[in-house]
Amino acid sequence: MGLRVYRQRRSDFGDSTVAYRQFLREHGIELDTGMREPEDQIGLMLFAVSQLIEQQQDVGTVKTLLTEHLLTWCYRYFELVQQHAKTQSYKQLAGLVSLWCEVVQDVLDITPNAVKLYR
Repeated sequence: MGLRVYRQRRSDFGDSTVAYRQFLREHGIELDTGMREPEDQIGLMLFAVSQLIEQQQDVGTVKTLLTEHLLTWCYRYFELVQQHAKTQSYKQLAGLVSLWCEVVQDVLDITPNAVKLYR
């Protein structure tokens, strides 16, 4: 599908990616899939959330990942998927995961950092 949302103008690894990598290192999370892909893509970020929960990390750590990294851009990404996906399954999945993020954000009382997004 090729939809992307960036937190910096260039599509290479910018400050936000470097900060996210540092966060992962600090919490012992390795996301090496054997493929050449950035750690901050949606599937791997959701996997990182699951790893923090599985490791029984403090909820504050999970909130940090959500506040500073995932929730800063995911809603825009899900909006684009729903607008441009060729299949209903991707559109529905984007809606479902977006709803999950909204519920988690509400339950954990999170206000995501405001960032400028690029496409």
